[in-house]
Amino acid sequence: MVVFQGNGFGVQIPGRAGLLYTEGSRTMRVSGEMLMGAVEFVIYRSSLGKWDDSNGTANEVERARILGNIVDLLRRNGLVVEVQ
Repeated sequence: MVVFQGNGFGVQIPGRAGLLYTEGSRTMRVSGEMLMGAVEFVIYRSSLGKWDDSNGTANEVERARILGNIVDLLRRNGLVVEVQ
């Protein structure tokens, strides 16, 4: 498992597929996958939205912020990231 910490949030990549985004006590599962080649991790934008543990659904503004947080953090830690 790979763990990255940002300012008030964290991203865990437990294996080759998907990641967990944590913000406070809330966690969101985001679909994606590790790749070999020019792009090292793909994030599937359509998978962002539902918080685990019945914490509701993120609205469009929150989803854009969360996606930005994930992409920025992974890139700052050296990964080449693509969003589809």
